[in-house]
Amino acid sequence: MQHPEDNRDPADVNKYPVQDPWEHDFCELYRREANPLFVVALTEEMMPERYVDANEAWCKMVGYRREELLELSTFQLNGSLSLQALSDKLRESSEGAPVIAKSAVVQAGEEIPIEICGRVLTLGEKRKHVVAIVRTISERTGCNDERARQKETEKRLRESEKRYKSLFEQNIDPIASFDLEGRFEHVNHALERVSGFTSDELIGMPFLSLIAPERREAARENFEKVKRGESLHSETIVFNKQGERIEIFGTLLPIVVENQIIGIHCISKDITAKKRAECLLDGQYSILEMIAKDSPLQHVLTEIVTWIEKLSEGGLVSILLADDDQTHLINGAAPSLPDHFNQQVDGLAIGPGSGSCGAAAYSKKQVIVTDIAYDPLWKNYRNLAILHGLEACWSTPILDSQNNLLGTFGMYYRRPRFPTKSDLDLIDRATYLAMLAIQHCKSNAKIHYLAYHDSLTGLPNFRFFQEQINLVVAEAKNARRQVAILFLDLDRFKQINDSLGHDAGDVLLQMVSERLREAVEGEGVVYRHGGDEFIILLDGTNEKRTERMAQALMDVLSQPFALNGLELVITASIGVSLYPPHGDDVKILMKRAVNSMYHAKRQGKNNVQLYSKQIDQLSKANLETEMMLRKALERGEFVLHYQPQADVKARRITGVESLIRWHNAKEGMIAPDKFIPLAEETGLIVAIGEWVLRTACKQNMKWQEMGLPPMVISVNLSVRQFFQPDLIEMISAILVETGLEPEYLELEITESMMMNMDSAEQILHQLKAIGVKIAIDDFGMGYSSLNYLKRLPTDHLKIDQSFVRDISNTSNDQDIVATIIAMGHTLKKKVIAEGVETKEQLQFLQEKQCDEIQGYYISKPVDPAYIPWVIHELNERLREKAKPIF
Repeated sequence: MQHPEDNRDPADVNKYPVQDPWEHDFCELYRREANPLFVVALTEEMMPERYVDANEAWCKMVGYRREELLELSTFQLNGSLSLQALSDKLRESSEGAPVIAKSAVVQAGEEIPIEICGRVLTLGEKRKHVVAIVRTISERTGCNDERARQKETEKRLRESEKRYKSLFEQNIDPIASFDLEGRFEHVNHALERVSGFTSDELIGMPFLSLIAPERREAARENFEKVKRGESLHSETIVFNKQGERIEIFGTLLPIVVENQIIGIHCISKDITAKKRAECLLDGQYSILEMIAKDSPLQHVLTEIVTWIEKLSEGGLVSILLADDDQTHLINGAAPSLPDHFNQQVDGLAIGPGSGSCGAAAYSKKQVIVTDIAYDPLWKNYRNLAILHGLEACWSTPILDSQNNLLGTFGMYYRRPRFPTKSDLDLIDRATYLAMLAIQHCKSNAKIHYLAYHDSLTGLPNFRFFQEQINLVVAEAKNARRQVAILFLDLDRFKQINDSLGHDAGDVLLQMVSERLREAVEGEGVVYRHGGDEFIILLDGTNEKRTERMAQALMDVLSQPFALNGLELVITASIGVSLYPPHGDDVKILMKRAVNSMYHAKRQGKNNVQLYSKQIDQLSKANLETEMMLRKALERGEFVLHYQPQADVKARRITGVESLIRWHNAKEGMIAPDKFIPLAEETGLIVAIGEWVLRTACKQNMKWQEMGLPPMVISVNLSVRQFFQPDLIEMISAILVETGLEPEYLELEITESMMMNMDSAEQILHQLKAIGVKIAIDDFGMGYSSLNYLKRLPTDHLKIDQSFVRDISNTSNDQDIVATIIAMGHTLKKKVIAEGVETKEQLQFLQEKQCDEIQGYYISKPVDPAYIPWVIHELNERLREKAKPIF
């Protein structure tokens, strides 16, 4: 007869969930164990009454399916199986003690002796059961074997209990079991660790007492559902013994014994870090999105503050920013702190006596003040903090990747408080995001600065000027005031740059920029247009004030610049246009200022030109000249004239200098001073210079073929030519092409090319290696020193004609010329005087033992066809001391 308490289908046993993982594993082990196992309910008289459970091995042994076996109303088995001996043993034994009895089962008509080893246990509702393991007994098995098997069985049972108890106790996840009233019955070590309570403290404690108040109702509802047989997952928040909030993910399972729910198991996971990470991640994405969208810095910092305050359990956050001088902290964002407090700490001095934030900024280390009332760092600000109820402050410096101070991140509390590990982690994340936001803002500011400022000089650039001039002119129009544009270009800067090198040129531009900035400070703005060009914008000016400013700029630039051991004097050409007198369109005003500057260049440089209509006409003519110049070479419009050079002592012609002329079909013969500057400015001088060199060498060979004695022909090199990378190869190729011996070619260079001494010396040595001669032209007008002259492999010094012109009347020029001649001879170099036009000049030069002369007193430059006759006649007349031929 079925037990009155068992009203379920036997198969329903498997439908009830096993509460703990180790219990589930134990059931599987029980059912699949190779040895027969069974559980039998006992009557009060300790008689076997019915099966409660049996494993597959026992069912096979007795010949029943498990379902059939569990339906037996009395404890009877097949054949001759008798449990009388087991019953007798059970009545005599104490609970938990092992009981061993012998019996038998019939298999295939054969009775098999078995040994039943069991223990009496009390399960649910105080009912007694026997749990038994069965072994067959061989006829040859002795008593010793039986005892060994018994011990082995007991050992296996103990090991199983220990193994699955260990699974419960050593599980890394917190596990607890509750009675139906919700009180703790069992806890593992992991739960003790997470909660901070010992097992003794927890046993008997209602679990709801640990749940956060706002989550208790939901926890109570879930507990009731599990009591009704449901299994479920839930998230909740508990407080540990230290009062810290812990987020928990729990799996709740009913404990079912004999179809009765007798308690509840809870397997938990501490997901505090995970939930915090999720919240942090969501916040980070939101803040990073704001940063990426270039939201204003204060908005981003306020978002960081608000986000952290939500996670900090009562924290009040302040972000302070370091000023440019790194001496004070200014408010960044602190929406939850009192306004009066924020006002008082705005501009906080960085130092050890300035509270947590000032000290953190000073040391660049985190400063934790747990009680402001007693900490010496707050001596100067203690009353202010206490006034507003602030009792703790933890401050962390915000540093960039180079350890530069950006600001501080401060956490205030209204009670003395130590930071937890999670607090410190939260601060680290917030500080990092604040650093990104501040750096991004600074980077944007830097990008904006770089976009609108010149990287070399730091001056606003032309792009900035273009934006500002439109605004300034628009405002000037409304206010009816004038605006001036001054376009300034340094004279001969390219020559200095090519001679001294680009690095020196950059340094010079920086010094020029600083002088210009100081000169216009308070009255206007200096912009760098590019290269050696600058723009000065004057707002609220007039013509007279503009002219005074232009002259002031000329004056500051006329002072020498000390560069690489040299004193450089530079000049500038300035063009000026005024709004509205010279136009009301910005592009037109700019164009007219530029044209006026070029007009100043044409007027000899080093002057200021105010725009006029005539300048436009001249600019147009100059543009036409440039266009004609570009075509002149291909049209063959250039010609060379040659001016003889005479040896003063030998009284004979020793060479000629090549001088270019431009014969234009429209304009006629154009002098060099009208087109050479334009050729240098446009870069055409390189191609023209190569043509001059090739033509002069060919002409020298023609004269020699006509029977003239070999003589030296001189050719001027421009600065651009001299520093061309292929200069040596080009000259060598022309000498080979024309057949002229290198000793009959002399290259004239200027002193200004010597400013970059190392490069110049290298080039000159390469030229000398070819075999050509080298002369320094216009000597006395440039930058040479005795040390340079001693090092340079030059042959001749040519005294500039400006010194020769007045030697008959001015003692200073006489002294200069005499000194140059004496210096040249001391350095074993021949000296040539240019521009000799009178007998008195010649006599003085003869007295000072000048080696050679050149000038109109001998001959003006002549067509190459006349050179043979001119040289013959000059040699004759020089020997006769006759007057020169013109």
